[in-house]
Amino acid sequence: MSSHHPLVTGIESWADRTPDATAVIEKDRTVTYAALREGSRRVAGALASLGIDKGARLTYLGKNSVEQVELTTGAGMLGAVAVPVNWRLSTREVASLVTHMEATVLVVQAGLLDLGRDVVPQCPTVDHVVVVGDGAEGAELEWTAWRDSAAPLAPEDYAELADDDVAAQLYTSGTSGNPKGVMLGVAGMRATVAFLHDAWALGQDAVLMPVLPWFHVGGIGAAAGALHTGGAIVAQNEVSGGDIIDAVERHGVTSMVVAPVMIQGVCAHPSARTADLSSLKLVSYGASPISPTLLREFLDLLPDTTIVQIYGMTETWGTITLLDGAAHHDADHPERLQSAGRAINHLEIQLRDPFIGAPVAAGEVGEVWVKYVGTMLGYFKQPELTAEVFSDDGYMRTNDLGWQDEGGFLFLCDRVGDMIVSGGENIFPTEVEDVIASHPQVAEVAVVGVAHPKWGETPKAYVVPTAGTTLEPDAVIEHARANLAHYKCPTSVEVVESLPRNPSGKLLRRVLRSAASDSAAAPA
Repeated sequence: MSSHHPLVTGIESWADRTPDATAVIEKDRTVTYAALREGSRRVAGALASLGIDKGARLTYLGKNSVEQVELTTGAGMLGAVAVPVNWRLSTREVASLVTHMEATVLVVQAGLLDLGRDVVPQCPTVDHVVVVGDGAEGAELEWTAWRDSAAPLAPEDYAELADDDVAAQLYTSGTSGNPKGVMLGVAGMRATVAFLHDAWALGQDAVLMPVLPWFHVGGIGAAAGALHTGGAIVAQNEVSGGDIIDAVERHGVTSMVVAPVMIQGVCAHPSARTADLSSLKLVSYGASPISPTLLREFLDLLPDTTIVQIYGMTETWGTITLLDGAAHHDADHPERLQSAGRAINHLEIQLRDPFIGAPVAAGEVGEVWVKYVGTMLGYFKQPELTAEVFSDDGYMRTNDLGWQDEGGFLFLCDRVGDMIVSGGENIFPTEVEDVIASHPQVAEVAVVGVAHPKWGETPKAYVVPTAGTTLEPDAVIEHARANLAHYKCPTSVEVVESLPRNPSGKLLRRVLRSAASDSAAAPA
């Protein structure tokens, strides 16, 4: 099957049908579908003049913006791929990704121009730098002048793409190691926007705010879903509780995509219970686990809003399971609030032994393996690594451990590499964390395995106390022992001000494991 890029198809369709409807909102700036199409066509023409064609990669280094949408769409018109890069990374890390993707064009926001200038000398492939926004004076190419001086690409010149052509490339967050370039296909993008349309009831009246950064699959996937169905998206970059509440009120946001750390900020903000959040019809959360206490507080805050959870990963276009609105209020099965929900339509889940690949018995913990049209095409320039995660029968390993109840609800335990083996017993950090999080003086907690001379390894807990309290490590251990088997309890507790997370809110356990290892190795 051959067609145009799905994002291009959606924007073209709505620019014809509702040209004056709002497509993108960025602070006080609004862009219609007609203007978005025109800008995207000119970007495509400008990119073509720089030698960009089908299959090429180019880099976007910036925050969520109108220009990012134009760049992504314009590149898609050529069959090229605009790859967003995490702007919080170091110069060395950004340069490594830009070089890995072999980008010849770097588009950078003016506010990040210093980072861009440091990156370019380390990237032998980059030939052109385009600067977006105020402060671009003296740049080789200034976005507005560069875009508007180009002839728009004619629709008949749009690249034809097959189902297995690359529609997007995103780099994994690197929570467990070096980031990998995930190639996501055209057919997968179509399936994702169709799923989001149904799961989130997206339509022309939707005002969707993906608070996640758009270098995250949950951000760019959600944005594509709304634009494909004629709604508006809000390019939101301020992620504090107050900023999110203000944006909902100001823009009349109807749907929102957030991480649990953002939910925590909203619930804790003084104006949360007096602000007008009545426009919110749906909130989708994901990207990291959420504590039962925080989830119940959020449900109480928004009693008339449908709350859903999506569990997925970059390699599956961000979708594997859905915990729908009804499951969040199922009085007969309150335990399912702690699940990730059930497999989305057309996706198959199998639970297999992570070491030998054999299916596990019903109700037992196994690694989550999935088969789905939205599964990645592979890791860019890493065929050996790609082969490691795909089975001969077409399933992809997720590296997540979990089990399913009789209703097919998936309960995640941990990442395969995060499981702690103490004296031959398997310990799942999230189980320990859930218990410790129920202590009234614990705001956040993370558990990792640390070396132990007798047991091999034992749990260590890093805890953030609730504001205004003093938390004693012994109290945490006593609380755990009152609610858990003794071998699962932490043997040490460290009170910290915050936990290390990536920009999408995922806990960086490897940072804590490294800190624990360094602490153990330090001389007394």
